Amino acid sequence: MEWGPLSILSSHGISNLQKPVSNEEVYSALASMGSYKAPGKDGFQPLFFKQYWSVVGDDVWDLVRSAFVHGSFDSDLAETLIV
Repeated sequence: MEWGPLSILSSHGISNLQKPVSNEEVYSALASMGSYKAPGKDGFQPLFFKQYWSVVGDDVWDLVRSAFVHGSFDSDLAETLIV
């Protein structure tokens, strides 16, 4: 396999990667998901989180922030049901 030239991030790009993840970024990622795609192990599809973001959003954001800060998350969260 032949690799092309490596891209180098600008200082602005590096700075952006070092910023804490925002609630808006997490919601934007959620909003880009198909509403009826594979539910998580808990059975909830993205539609649930979109519709009830005002209730669950801060908890979801805290979970994502924690994963970025600590570099890991509970592996059970990565499990989905293929429908």
